[in-house]
Amino acid sequence: MTNCADSFVTADDLDGSLCKKLSDLINASPKSREQIAEGMTALANIPISECMINNWTAKAERGEHSRRSRFPAFLIPIFCQVIGNDELQRWAAGQRLADLAKFAELALKCLEKRKGLK
Repeated sequence: MTNCADSFVTADDLDGSLCKKLSDLINASPKSREQIAEGMTALANIPISECMINNWTAKAERGEHSRRSRFPAFLIPIFCQVIGNDELQRWAAGQRLADLAKFAELALKCLEKRKGLK
């Protein structure tokens, strides 16, 4: 069991990691930022603009986290649905839960394979 003090991260660290993860996922998506904003607006039923996405992914200098617009956590599943990738949900869940999800997926594949052999 790990000690929380051993794995302490600051708000700046998490904010920077989230910013990078969002940027990476958006850049890997075949959809433009405008298309992502439109899809999120439709699913969330609140206005989301390309400018908001740009603000959420803007880099801030260390210690300037309060100046950056932060990505709302309730939009994580909507963002993932729009881009067709659940990697942000796995990241937000943390490494331990992400590893458990991967293990469960592998176990399911093994079971499906066994069923196919019978």
